[in-house]
Amino acid sequence: MRFLPSSIQDIFGQLGLYDTSENIIDENLIFWWDQIASAIYSSAEAKRLQIGRFGEWLTYIYEELRTNFAPNWVAVDSNRAGYDLLSIKSKIDTTKLCIEVKTNTSSARTFHLSKGEWDTATTKLPEEYLIYYWDLENIQHTSLNIIEARVLAEFIPSDTDVCRWQDCIINFKKFPEDLVLSRLNKQELPKLVQDSLTDESLGKWISDGSYL
Repeated sequence: MRFLPSSIQDIFGQLGLYDTSENIIDENLIFWWDQIASAIYSSAEAKRLQIGRFGEWLTYIYEELRTNFAPNWVAVDSNRAGYDLLSIKSKIDTTKLCIEVKTNTSSARTFHLSKGEWDTATTKLPEEYLIYYWDLENIQHTSLNIIEARVLAEFIPSDTDVCRWQDCIINFKKFPEDLVLSRLNKQELPKLVQDSLTDESLGKWISDGSYL
């Protein structure tokens, strides 16, 4: 919403659908916005959006607990920033931290990285842009894998005069273990995050309730 003209924001504000004065995340409001957005997507694209949003929600909870600071959920407003959430490094270090969230629910264990995301990552210091990869293939054995974007450099395609890349697929099955900055299994995550990691909760974020 912040990327829309102020006149449009005012209309949504008058309808009670947007409040610029508060930084409050309402699950039901996000569901509503995503249902509207899904109207322009194919069913597969809509499902990817919903699965991705679940990972962003988990990240939001995790970051708020980790830092005692409510992160800015940038991706709810627009996907043009090159990252999904803007948090801080720690409870005592308020340096801004850009987080790009990737969420997988299939045995393929892959995630997409866009050129826009990569270009944004390369403008930040390594510790200021992280990728949070949620592996939800088996939700009872969830893991949060935190990766510094810079370590992906050796796998990123190169532009040429003939061809320019827009999107690449990272195969996490073959991703070197030593390049993962940190991995948290479900039992190591905060209780509130663990409580959100259920088939029922995931189904809530996916419109038809299916589990990939």
